[in-house]
Amino acid sequence: MAKIIFNYYLGQIVGESDLDQIFTQLNDVERTLSKEANLAQGPVATAPRSGGILNGLVVTRTTDTTVTVTAGAARDSNGIRAALASAATVNLANAGDTPAGDDTLAVGDGAPPTGEGLANPLAVMARNFDVLYGQLGFNNPQVETNRFSLRHELFRCLPHPDGDDTWQSVLNKDYWTYGYGVVDNLWNVPEFRRFCVVPAGFGTVEPGLVIPFSTTIEEGKNFFGREVGGQDSSYDSTQFATKIRSVGIWFSNYDVLGLSNTPRVYLVPAGNDVLRAPSGHRGYLREFAVLDQVLPVPFPIGSHELDDPSWIPRIDSLSGDLGSIRRFGRLRAYHDSGEFKINEVSRDSRLIGRSVWNRRWMLIIPGSTFSNDSGEGLERLINGRLVGNERNGNGVSDIKIFFETYAYPRLNKLKSAGAQVPTSSGK
Repeated sequence: MAKIIFNYYLGQIVGESDLDQIFTQLNDVERTLSKEANLAQGPVATAPRSGGILNGLVVTRTTDTTVTVTAGAARDSNGIRAALASAATVNLANAGDTPAGDDTLAVGDGAPPTGEGLANPLAVMARNFDVLYGQLGFNNPQVETNRFSLRHELFRCLPHPDGDDTWQSVLNKDYWTYGYGVVDNLWNVPEFRRFCVVPAGFGTVEPGLVIPFSTTIEEGKNFFGREVGGQDSSYDSTQFATKIRSVGIWFSNYDVLGLSNTPRVYLVPAGNDVLRAPSGHRGYLREFAVLDQVLPVPFPIGSHELDDPSWIPRIDSLSGDLGSIRRFGRLRAYHDSGEFKINEVSRDSRLIGRSVWNRRWMLIIPGSTFSNDSGEGLERLINGRLVGNERNGNGVSDIKIFFETYAYPRLNKLKSAGAQVPTSSGK
C-alpha cells in the first residue's frame, strides 16, 4: 500500500494545508491508520534528517504515535541523486503554527543537513570547519613565551652601563614633543581618557610616563619593527595568528625601598589587531578594529511607558549609554629579579585572545602608583633619589614586557598548479 505523497525534508515542519493534501491522497486503510496516529490533527514534526533532500515520501506503516516513511530518491551531500533504501520512523507531535513549506527548521539531530534550503550554507561551513580544524592547528596551538626590552629592542639604547644616560634621556623626553616620555597631566592624553579606568581619588592634575609603540611579526624584524639583531626577539611569521594568553610588566633596578612595592600600569591595545590570511603562501595581512563596547541593560516596558507621550525608547528604556567603551584596568608590575616567575604574570581576560601584533599599544604609567607625591614618585622612578640638590641617577634601568602566546600555522598551499612561487626578493 505504499504511496508517494509529497516532497519534504526529513526534519521539516509540515503545515496544516499540506497535511490536508496528504490526508486526501491516502487510501482508506492508510487514512484509518493516519487518523489513529493523529496525522491530520495539527502540524507534524518529522524524524531525524536523512542527509539529503527527499524527492518523495512513501507512507508504509503507522502506529498510535509513529509513521514510517521511505524516500523514493534523494540527493546526497554532494548533490548526486541516489536511492534511499532505509526507512525513517517519524514521531508525531503538535509543533505549533509553522508555515507550510518552511525548511529553515530542517534539523533533526541538532546539525544542519546539506542540500537545498537555508540549512545548506550552515552545513557547508560546519563540514569545512571540521576539515580545517586540524589543518589550521586549532587542536594543537603553538605556545610560546617572550620578554621584550623597551630599552634595547624599542629605543636601541645599549643594554650595559654605557647606555644608562641615553635611556634616562629617553624617559625624560616630553611626550607632546617626541611622541613618548613624561606627561605633566594624563588627563590630556586622549587614549587615557577613552580607554583607561580612572583610579578612585585620581587628582585633576596627575603626571605620568606614556610610551606608545607598535608591534609586528615580520621576517627580519624584531617585535617592535626594528631590524633584527643581537639580543632581539620576534615571533614566527609562518603563523597566521599569534594571540595573547597572559601578559607581564617588569621594572629593572626598581627602587623598592623608595617606591611602592605594588606599582600598577596600563597596557592598552589602542590600534588595530593584525593577522595574516590562514591560507596561501604570501600571508596577506588582515586588520581588525576591535572595540569592546558595553550593552546597557534594558528596563522593562509596560503600558504606563507606552501611554506616556514624553517617553523616548532610545533614552528612557536603557540603563546607560548605548555603545559606550569598556575601559581597561591596570596591571600589576613587578621588580625584575632576572628570572621568570609564573606568579608575576596577569591573565587579564580583556587581553586574552587579542593579537600581539597591534598597530598602536599604549603603556601608561601614572606617577601616583609609586608615591603619594606623584611628581616625586615619577622623578624617582626615572632619575633616582634626590641627594642634596641632585638626583643620584639610579632610576629604573629597563622596562620589560612579557607575553605568553598561542599561535596557529598558515596553510602553505598555492591557488593553482600553475601559480608561481615568489622569488627570494619577495616579488
